[in-house]
Amino acid sequence: MMAIDARALPAAVAAGLALGLMSAAASGEMAHGALRQAPHAHGGQDRTATPADPVAIDVAFALEPVAGGAIVAGKEARAIVRLTDKASGAPLSGRSVAGWMLLRRNAQVADELSCAAKVKLFNQGRVTARPDVDLNGSRLMILNRDGSIGIADPEIDFTITQLEHVIPLPGVPADWAMSADRQTLFVTLPIFGAIAVIDLDALAVTGLIELGKDTLPTQLAALDDRRAAVFLSGKNSVAVVDAEATQPPRPMVVGRGPVAMAAGAGDVLYVASADGRVSAIDTRISAVTASAAALPPGEPSLAWSTEVGRVYAASSEAGAILALDATSLHSLAEIAAEPGVFTLAAAPDGGHVLALNRRTSRLLLVDTASNRPVAEQPVAQAPVELAFSHDYAYVRGLEGDHFSVIELAELNAGRIAPVNVQSASRPMPGREALSRARMIALYGHGALIGNADEAVAYYYMEGMNIAMGTVKTYGPNVQGLMTLDRGFRETEPGVYETKAVIPYGGDYDVPVVVDVADSATCFTASAQTAPEAREEGSAALLIDADGRSDFVARRRDELVFRIVDKETDHPVAGLHDVRLLAFSAGGTWQARRWAKPLGDGRYASDWVFPRAGRYGVSVEIASRHHGFADQPPIFLNVHRPSEHSVGDEGGKP
Repeated sequence: MMAIDARALPAAVAAGLALGLMSAAASGEMAHGALRQAPHAHGGQDRTATPADPVAIDVAFALEPVAGGAIVAGKEARAIVRLTDKASGAPLSGRSVAGWMLLRRNAQVADELSCAAKVKLFNQGRVTARPDVDLNGSRLMILNRDGSIGIADPEIDFTITQLEHVIPLPGVPADWAMSADRQTLFVTLPIFGAIAVIDLDALAVTGLIELGKDTLPTQLAALDDRRAAVFLSGKNSVAVVDAEATQPPRPMVVGRGPVAMAAGAGDVLYVASADGRVSAIDTRISAVTASAAALPPGEPSLAWSTEVGRVYAASSEAGAILALDATSLHSLAEIAAEPGVFTLAAAPDGGHVLALNRRTSRLLLVDTASNRPVAEQPVAQAPVELAFSHDYAYVRGLEGDHFSVIELAELNAGRIAPVNVQSASRPMPGREALSRARMIALYGHGALIGNADEAVAYYYMEGMNIAMGTVKTYGPNVQGLMTLDRGFRETEPGVYETKAVIPYGGDYDVPVVVDVADSATCFTASAQTAPEAREEGSAALLIDADGRSDFVARRRDELVFRIVDKETDHPVAGLHDVRLLAFSAGGTWQARRWAKPLGDGRYASDWVFPRAGRYGVSVEIASRHHGFADQPPIFLNVHRPSEHSVGDEGGKP
């Protein structure tokens, strides 16, 4: 690959390519694989695995009910793929598995499409060409400082919005961390002195861990078993929290913040504070087992190397990176480095540590076997964040107009060969508020890198040297991006599983892909029709505004609308799950509200629109299987406030 000058990119790229281009790239026309592959499962697997040869492997598929009994529409089922080597019968680990389910509504039409054609169809990113069940299930989560988490589908554009769901938070968030099993999300709420616990299956806040209003919880580090470590900046302490614990956690003093945290071997957590202290914590008993004043004061960074069983520490004001003994925290070596190191990270193979110098905009590569620097190169301007995919390292800069991508194979060989990829239409000014934000979301065989100024995330497909498109992040208040991956995950060697709700009864075609689209294999599965689904069905609804459609900006107004059953022409009353999505015509603002029933099929919801313009309001009714995209929105005209109504703010939506 060759580095390119971001300023020479076409204007269409600079402004953000359409999502259709991103989907075309994902279908294989612009990438080094015919399919935007699902993420590799990590955790002790073979990171050097070569793409699967469909002739050399056996692929088996099974669909099993999660709760026992039969597979029934509306219930959750477990999709299981088993991969074995044909020659030896050995299980194949570290593979990328993707799959879809397509209901056979017409057997002749279904048989006319080959298995590979069905895979290509599902990778086009069109609402009209989607599977009935997407077994990959990747979504983009957007943490917003306005107190919400948006859930977007980067591959589907509903024209109205890509947001599928919004999780309201009790307060303004500071940081977030996902549990290893991908079931729980922790979000710190400093003003409330609490941590919100979010169930990622239900996409809802299911609990609140109260730590005290004077604790000010900020930074988080994920641990195992649905646990997390949280820094309490009001107490200069770290506490270990459990999503299911009933007792308040015990804080352990570690020094003033900001801090850096890194999980070591077993149940050990290392914490470095801004006053230079490094502590080792046993997270099972919540006790500090070692502590040392190892660093000069400054913003700290830590990295744990599994290869050598050693922790590396640095301070933004230090002239060296320290290699510390895992148990005693005594210094074993000093690696010379210019002041300005704000970020340390261990390469996935554990053989190297990467140091980002925010002041010099350079990446230093340290060999952990010799504790010596082996390479140094310029990277993204003012680099502050590092993330690793299966094959690449991503570096986000706080300034400039590009991010850097580095092949792990090069790093493992002790070399740095960065490719700079555009992530802004113009150079960005440094924003300190984003220095600790997490704006890199790994997505498939690529990543989404956020740009808060443009309210988009640039999509990079690995193997390319330009961004392939953009995804909206809806507003300038983004604090973090994260991928919610519900796709296939290796649960034991050669066995890959995921869960999904089967929407309809009937026979399904199930294309399964291993590594690349050329290895597509089609299976069949069946589900019984649920009795309640046969009795109730899904009524065709007509939703119209009931009354005026003119509103005034920044003033609280009531939108009233009527829901009618198209088949009977009777009003549909008594619904308590009517949710509205309002959005500006330009897509720069959106908000959601529940509607209250007024009787006789009429419903109402209060709104405060931020500025004059044209707005749309879409309706979702879960109990009637009616989605936001099932009917054109209700359009409203919002006028500028008169001189007499300027002061009537009415609250913020």
